[in-house]
Amino acid sequence: MLGPGRGSSVFPVPCRQAVYSQTYYEANQINKKILGRGLSQQTWAIIPKIREVDSFIVNNDFIKNKLVESHPEVCFYALSGRPMQFSKKCRKGANERITVLRKLYQNTDEIIKFALNNYRRKELALDDILDALCLAVSGLQGLKKEFSVIPQKPEKDLKGLDMKIVFSCS
Repeated sequence: MLGPGRGSSVFPVPCRQAVYSQTYYEANQINKKILGRGLSQQTWAIIPKIREVDSFIVNNDFIKNKLVESHPEVCFYALSGRPMQFSKKCRKGANERITVLRKLYQNTDEIIKFALNNYRRKELALDDILDALCLAVSGLQGLKKEFSVIPQKPEKDLKGLDMKIVFSCS
């Protein structure tokens, strides 16, 4: 869907057993055994957040399959009708994404300015702001129209959760 330029932005999710491992080595070995592939350091770095969300969903029946997964690059693609051309970390990539957001949400510049003025860069970078705003805009679009899902017929994991990414088109 995102092509060779942005496709690697959506990296494979680790298996649940790896998410609850205590060390990178252990998680990497478990993921290789269960899914046939290791974990990147980038994935390992966000495992505490994955674990936190997974634990919340699994332990709260009222939220199961209501709190859903999405991805900013998939949403930018859907909102603009094409994959983003540049990396979100470079100026051209940031401007490309800001242009998409401005067309759909009139307060884009104010939100970016507020976040940049109120958080240190080590706490919150511009690409994080753009990702969060894109997910929010996609969510608003989905509530107004409808959400799309990939894959169209999601499988369920062993805890009964749909394995899918949701997004909305503009």
